[in-house]
Amino acid sequence: MLHTAKFYCMLQDEEISNLTRKFSIGADSLSKEIDKNFPGITTAFTKRFYNWSFSIYVDFIILLGKADISEKDAHVATKKIKRFMQFVFNDGTKEIILTRIDYRFDAVVTDKSHRQLLLKLYRKSYETYRFKKKNARYKTSLYFNSKSINIIAYDKEEERNAKLQPIETYEKDVLRFEVRLLNRHLNYRKAQRGGGLAKTLENYMTESFWKEYMVKQISPFLYEGSFYKISMAERVIKASGLELTVQESLREFLCDISIHGFKNIRNLEKNTVSGEKMLKYNKYWIKKYLLQLNELDINPILIPKNAEIDLGSEKKIENPLSTIFAGV
Repeated sequence: MLHTAKFYCMLQDEEISNLTRKFSIGADSLSKEIDKNFPGITTAFTKRFYNWSFSIYVDFIILLGKADISEKDAHVATKKIKRFMQFVFNDGTKEIILTRIDYRFDAVVTDKSHRQLLLKLYRKSYETYRFKKKNARYKTSLYFNSKSINIIAYDKEEERNAKLQPIETYEKDVLRFEVRLLNRHLNYRKAQRGGGLAKTLENYMTESFWKEYMVKQISPFLYEGSFYKISMAERVIKASGLELTVQESLREFLCDISIHGFKNIRNLEKNTVSGEKMLKYNKYWIKKYLLQLNELDINPILIPKNAEIDLGSEKKIENPLSTIFAGV
């Protein structure tokens, strides 16, 4: 459910002086001294004009000592952070403000070649969608970023290997999906009419928020449905009982996406009966075809027909996001 979060609070010079006396150390070494006492929490002190900013970065997996984190762990997480604040400032009630929270979903995909292929297929999704822009420059990760929310998909094993770090049990064979809510979005939620949402961990560490953000943010880029080659997708479509013209349209739609990607599909043209050119797909038809494919459990992004990969007896790759899409 959760991966990490960031908080901050403002401090006066007097409070910094108290900390340097308490730990018998200079202000530039405070973070190093404090951090070694609480695994899962790292800090930073920054001087801003006449005040200090105290930043707190929490890794919930390390803090709670487990990877399977749910809403019921909110109380324990909050208690540990208050205990940390008590240790640092002798005040467990000192207010800290949430400035970022990262939701996560770990999909176990045991076949490494499937993880690699999925990340390649995801690159064929939209370049931009509602202010988010795709960043596909890295081989084992993919980003869709805006100034308010970031979406990341990456191979956790490869990330650990690249950093020369050991792979934990909960990271093995994992394709990780993250949705990062940045400070701008948290401020937007706080300022909403009818009672904004305070920037606290308790407000955002809920199952409903986790699912709402994971589904709403990821689904426009990483679609529902299992991944097929065109030959198997055709079989599923033919067995659907849909009208022949609809079957032909769905096949053509899949092929057009495979050739042109979502980046260019909206620019495709076709000739009308009168010989005039018009757009082949508008928003209505794209949405309709995607819904029809979803009902058939076909992902709109096809596996290349010449891809040499073992797809098992069912000749497909199950969508690693099917659990969070379920029931939506």
